[in-house]
Amino acid sequence: PFSDSTVMLRIKVANKITSSEEEKVWVMTTEPLEYTLDEYTLPPLIRNILKTLKIKEQIEISTILKEELIPEFPDEAHGLFKPEWFEQVGTIDKKSGKQIWSVITLEMLHFETPESMHALYMAEKIPR
Repeated sequence: PFSDSTVMLRIKVANKITSSEEEKVWVMTTEPLEYTLDEYTLPPLIRNILKTLKIKEQIEISTILKEELIPEFPDEAHGLFKPEWFEQVGTIDKKSGKQIWSVITLEMLHFETPESMHALYMAEKIPR
């Protein structure tokens, strides 16, 4: 997909303590969600990764960089990626003494790229 594409995703967002099976799941979608990448309602880290994904590919992202997980504009359509979800990311858990990570699982189901007014298709290319 390109930066102006519309993507259909399944998303799971959770916070997890290092080397532990315990995790706090914020959201896990079963229905596909539609996002337009140039609306900037997805976090920068996820937008960059989505540009390299293929259809039906699933990826898991683990990070402690909470700045990369907060989008530029709020996601009013779906209510995902709220800043309060990531407040503890990168801090040390008081009970176990280990670092808290954010784990995001994505699956791209489909994407559409709008037609460009400058694109020349094979049948329309000018012979040289």
